[in-house]
Amino acid sequence: MTDVLYVGDRAIRTDTIPTLLKQYELLPKFIEELAIDEAIEEYGCTQEEKQQALLEICQRHKLTNLEEQQQWMEQRGLNPGEVEAMATRSTRIQKFKEAKWGKKVRRHFMERKSGLDTVIYSLIRTQDAGLAHELYYRILEGEITFEQCAIAHSQGPEVRTGGRLGPVPLNRPHPVISKLLSVSQPGQLWPPRAISDWHIIIRLDDIKSAQLDDPTRQALIEELYNTWLQERVNVLTAQALSPEKQAECAAIAAAPVKPDAKPDDPDTLDNPGETPPDHPEFVTPPSDSTEADSDSSETEMVVLDAPEVDDDPTADRIVLDDLEDLDDPANALPNDSNPNAPQSLVSTSA
Repeated sequence: MTDVLYVGDRAIRTDTIPTLLKQYELLPKFIEELAIDEAIEEYGCTQEEKQQALLEICQRHKLTNLEEQQQWMEQRGLNPGEVEAMATRSTRIQKFKEAKWGKKVRRHFMERKSGLDTVIYSLIRTQDAGLAHELYYRILEGEITFEQCAIAHSQGPEVRTGGRLGPVPLNRPHPVISKLLSVSQPGQLWPPRAISDWHIIIRLDDIKSAQLDDPTRQALIEELYNTWLQERVNVLTAQALSPEKQAECAAIAAAPVKPDAKPDDPDTLDNPGETPPDHPEFVTPPSDSTEADSDSSETEMVVLDAPEVDDDPTADRIVLDDLEDLDDPANALPNDSNPNAPQSLVSTSA
């Protein structure tokens, strides 16, 4: 049986959703979320972490009471278990990141250090080699300041700042400039160097060496995580779009369907005799139909998750012959013992 997703007047068979994801360019994002779910599956949360996550959900969406919580869940088609999974997802992702890269981050820091150290430096550039040497010696002898030379003679955008550039990562400037700066001391002035058609004069003003503090550590773990995630998504996407998988999906979706059929059109349903509900849900869980053992009873009773008691001959059975008895307040179950009573997302117990 093929499930049908009703969106407005359109009936969408679930086996056509992969095609729609590709058409709307949502398949990579969908696969990314699946890859994350696969990675964090083994990571759980403590009860305190769950409560904090649910509290943050309520605060973010301004859910101040039980009624607002219930309405918010109904609008999104969520049950409390799904809300908890959604709320704790970021915590489980953080646990996954720490477990996978926490011990590797120092080595990655050393490999990336040149891109994490920042420098402030001054630059003069000119295409006249003779002028570059003249300016260098005048600055060196103190006849003119570096800033004055840059404003008067530099031929790049640094002319607006008196030659001063940065702070920038050490590895961002031209490789020749980066190498000079990496071996410089603050205030050190370098003689003119030729780079392509330019002759440049460089002075290191300041350098800030990166430290593996907590913000840097978290940024590096995030960097490793994003690299891993992109690679994983690429692999899974290639697998999903392989000719073999495409042929398999095409075979599943071979049966025709009216793309713009209305929900009440019997031709859009697997069983022409079925009638869609007045308010169809996006995802309808399958239900097991039971036939009444007695023809004399006109009331159907559906028991959800009823415990099996056949093995216990002494077990008591409760039969509700008259459902109208439930209207009597004396027969109503209190909220703390009624499994169908609305429950708050956030526990109020101490």
